[in-house]
Amino acid sequence: MCYNRNTMNIGELKSLLICRASHRKYLGDPVPREDIVEMADAARHAPSGHNLQPWKLIAISNRDLIRRMAELSTNEYAGLVEQLPDEVRDEYGKFGFYAGHFVSAPLVFVVLSRKSEIDSVKIENLYGVKLPATRCFDLDSLGVGAFIQNLLLAAEALGYGTCWVAAPVMYAQAKMDELLGVEEPWHTMSLVSVTRPVRERKGAPKKNVDDILTIVS
Repeated sequence: MCYNRNTMNIGELKSLLICRASHRKYLGDPVPREDIVEMADAARHAPSGHNLQPWKLIAISNRDLIRRMAELSTNEYAGLVEQLPDEVRDEYGKFGFYAGHFVSAPLVFVVLSRKSEIDSVKIENLYGVKLPATRCFDLDSLGVGAFIQNLLLAAEALGYGTCWVAAPVMYAQAKMDELLGVEEPWHTMSLVSVTRPVRERKGAPKKNVDDILTIVS
C-alpha cells in the first residue's frame, strides 16, 4: 500500500534527512536479522535506469571476516601512501583511519553492482550508432547511489547510525572482490557500516538551498 500523499508530513521526512550522519565509532550490539531484512527491503525500492536494479547486498556480521576486510583496505592504502613523496606522506597517512574504521562495526553491508547493457549501449553495439560522449554520468552508479541512500535512511529510521564507506573500493576493489568471493559481472561498489550510535551526531553542514537551486520559469 502506498503512503497517503495528502497526509505525509514533509517535516518528518526532512528531519530524517537532516539527522542522518556518518558514524565511525561502534557499539558491539548485534543487529537483529529482522532489521537487516527491513533495511534491505527499503533499499530495493530505489529507482534505477530502465529499472535494471544493478545491485546486490551482502550483510556481514562475522567478526573475523570484517577484520580481514578492514586489514586489507588499510594495508592497501598504506602501500599507496608509501609510494608518495616524503614531504606529503605524513599528510596522507593520517587518512588511513578512514580505510579501516569499520573493523569494530557489528554489521557491514557490502553493496555490489554490475555494468548493465542499457538500451543506448545496445543501439551502439548492434547498429554502429556512435553515442555522444558524456562526463560525470554512469546510469548504474546513479541507481546504486539511490539504493544506498534508501539503505541509510531505513537504518536511521530504525535507530541505527551508519557510514557510507568508499575507501575500500577506491584502494582495494579487486582484492576485496576476491576476499568476498564476488564474481563477474558483479563488483564491490561500496560498504555501509551499521551500529547503534555511540552518541548523537549532527549531519555534516550542507550548502544553502539558494546555492544549489536555480528555478527557471
